[in-house]
Formats: sequence, C-alpha cells, structure tokens
Amino acid sequence: MHRLVSTTLMIALLLAATNVNAQDASEDAAAAQAAFIESLKLAPEHAVFKRQVGTWNVEMKTFFEDPENPQTNKGTATFKLLFGGRYLQQEYQGEFSGLPFEGRGLSGYDKTKKKFVGTWVDNFETGILMLEGTYDEKTKTLTEHGVSHMPTGKAAMRNVTKEIDEDTFVFTMFMKPEGAPEARVMEITYRRAK
Repeated sequence: MHRLVSTTLMIALLLAATNVNAQDASEDAAAAQAAFIESLKLAPEHAVFKRQVGTWNVEMKTFFEDPENPQTNKGTATFKLLFGGRYLQQEYQGEFSGLPFEGRGLSGYDKTKKKFVGTWVDNFETGILMLEGTYDEKTKTLTEHGVSHMPTGKAAMRNVTKEIDEDTFVFTMFMKPEGAPEARVMEITYRRAK
C-alpha cells in the first residue's frame, strides 16, 4: 500500500510538472507568435523610402583619376517600393567612362538589427555589395558602411545620401583601401524628372 501511494504521488508530481512545462511552452509559443506578428509591421523608418519613389535624372561625378576635375556622366534612376513598402528598389541606367552602365539597388530597414540595410549590383562587377547604416532625420541623411572586394584588395566604404529638398538628393561614396586614407570617389546628384 505504501508503495502504491508513493507511485501515485510520483505520477501526480510528474503530471503537474508536465502541465507547468506545457503551460510555459504555450506562453513561450504565444510570445514568439506575438513577436513574429509585430515584426511583420512596417517601422516608422520605412517612411524614408517613400520620398525617393519615382523617376530621377542623374548626374554622376567620379573623382578616381583627378579629384580636382571629376569625370561627369548622365543617367536615369527609377525607384519603386516592394512588398508593401518594406523595400525600396533602384534601377539605374547611364554611362560610365563612355561605357553603358546599369545597376540595381535594394534598400530596407531591418527592425531586428535596428539598421538600414542595402545591396547593390551592377554590370561592372560580379560581387554583391552589402551595406548597413543609420538615418538622421534632422539632417535627412543616411550613412551606410560596407566593404568592397576589388581585384586590388578590400576597401572600406562609406556612402552618404542626403536629401536636399523633395526633388533633389545627393549620394556620395567614400572609399578607404587598406593602408590608404579615405577619399571621395563618386558623387551622384538625383533630380526628380518632371
């Protein structure tokens, strides 16, 4: 009889522990589901992308050869929102040193990282550039950092995009190859097409 009571008590304790663990698991699952649903919502930072939607006339200046006398190229860029405003896609077409140049950019705001994120690909490279950055609402400036892998080695990149007014913004690229100082290598002025 004593053994039966002990066994019954042990089973009751195991069932109670299982119910507590099941309840904890259920609460954990509910919290995970709530966090997932929250992650699907747009953040206030996503509103930044709306301002660039449209078609833009572009003037690109490159400072590689002579920083005092930059080479100038013209082009166009079209920006559109994807997936309910979660991402901003740029399609760029123009020239670079007399050659056709086209590129695609994808920008987003990663709520988990609390960072702006982006990628860039073009017909002059075979890699995918990845960037992360922050946005200053007061100055309307996005500053992104990444690493460019070139045949001559790696270079740290700093890209600064500043909104001048609702019809103009300027993108400036700085590069710092290993063992060298940072230098401005490109400046692109976007003017909204009328």
